[in-house]
Order: sequence, then structure tokens, then C-alpha cells
Amino acid sequence: MSPKDTTFGYWETLCTTNPGVLKPVFNETRCDIMAANMERCMELYDICNRNPDPANCHAAAEVCYVGVIGWYDDEAGKGGRNRFDITAPCEIDEMCYVEAARIEQYLNTPRVWEALQPPKEIKEYKFVSQPVIDAFAKTADGMTSVSDLVSFLLANNVHFLAYQGNLDLACNTAGNLRWAHSLPGKGQTAFTAKKLQPWESVVDGENEIVGYAKEAVVQVGQRASRFAFVTVEGAGHLVPQDRPDVAQDMMVRWITGAAFI
Repeated sequence: MSPKDTTFGYWETLCTTNPGVLKPVFNETRCDIMAANMERCMELYDICNRNPDPANCHAAAEVCYVGVIGWYDDEAGKGGRNRFDITAPCEIDEMCYVEAARIEQYLNTPRVWEALQPPKEIKEYKFVSQPVIDAFAKTADGMTSVSDLVSFLLANNVHFLAYQGNLDLACNTAGNLRWAHSLPGKGQTAFTAKKLQPWESVVDGENEIVGYAKEAVVQVGQRASRFAFVTVEGAGHLVPQDRPDVAQDMMVRWITGAAFI
């Protein structure tokens, strides 16, 4: 939701036990290096956001990658670290999970291809498309926040749920919470003032704390928008895969309007 905040969240995710790990992923030396580079990285992100020219944003991306992100991501990939779960190994390149390869294989079967009938220019389905990545790389999109878009949705009576697994680094909890607290709009002050509180779900037949949540109502005229921030313990980027029972409960509550706390 905000590349700047996600990058800022790298330090907390890798250098503390806040994600729910027994000890930090990185040692003190690496954490000190990342902390020393963070200020310059944040300054360049601000320049990119104020003047979203691709040249500005690409320069910021390079500095932030070398100084902060790359300390982990350079070691990610098959047989190495996993950006989507800091406690799990990476089984395959790109998405790390072998399930991604199976989904790609299934969607490329003749039966599915015939049913979907994609444009003839499309020759195969790729879970990660390099042409799409290259197209984004020519713009500033990958470095700029979606805050204005989310604020627009809330101001127009569209509910918004931000959820994440606490073991995720790619879209980490620390960064997303920082983003949520800075989101402009009518309900921002009330949301920021609230503390995260534990929410429970039924696990193996018993109520169990499965994460933390808070939410605010944005009143617009006679209608209201709901903005919620929900975390899931013991899950990474792919919450439905890691905690399917909790993910289902979360989505049912959201769809039906039930509270988390």
C-alpha cells in the first residue's frame, strides 16, 4: 500500500521479535547498517512521492534497495530466504511456494485454456510475468503510495479491510500499520488513537487469540465507511494458505459486517 512504509517496516520485521519469532532474523550488525541507511532512504522516498518522475523514483529505489531491502532480498529465492514468510524456506524462485507452480501448471492446461479463451496474443499464463514487471519498472508506480486511492474509496462509502500475516516481509505489518496511521481522511484521527486489540477465532474447537485488530467508521453524510486493520499470527503473505480456518472467519466477519473485537 505504501512502498516507503513497507521499506521502513523491514527493520522492525527483521530486527525485533514483534512478528512473533523467538529471536530477530538479523544480527545487530546488519540491523545497525539498515538503521543507518534508513534516513536517506526515507528522504528519497519523499522526493519521489512529491515529484513522481520515474528518474527520481528509480534513484530512490536503488538507494533503498542497496541500503535496506537488499540485505534480505539478495538472499531470497530458491533454497534461500523467503520474503513472504521470514520463518519458512523458499522452495522455488519468485513466489517461493510450490503451490504457485502448480497453479500455473493447472491454468495452462488445454481444458482451462479452452474455458477461459484468453486473447490470442496471450500464449501462456505466468504466475509472475516479466513483461508486466518491466512495464511497471518504466513508471513510478512501484514507489508511490495508494493512500489517495484508499481515502477516495472511504470517502465514497466503500469499506476497506487491510489484513496481513505477521510473518510477511514483502507487505509487513509494521509498515502497513505505519501507512494506516498516516492515511489522510475524516476517520484518520479516530483510527490512529485506537490501540490494536487481540481478536479471537475458533481453532481446533476452542477460542484462541489469532491476531490483533482495530477499526474506525468514517461517516460520510447519511452513510458510513468501515476501515479495519487486522493481523494474523503464524501466517505470512498468503494468509488463506497458512491459516485457512482463520482466513475464512476473517472474511465472513468482514462480508457480514461482524466485529473483530
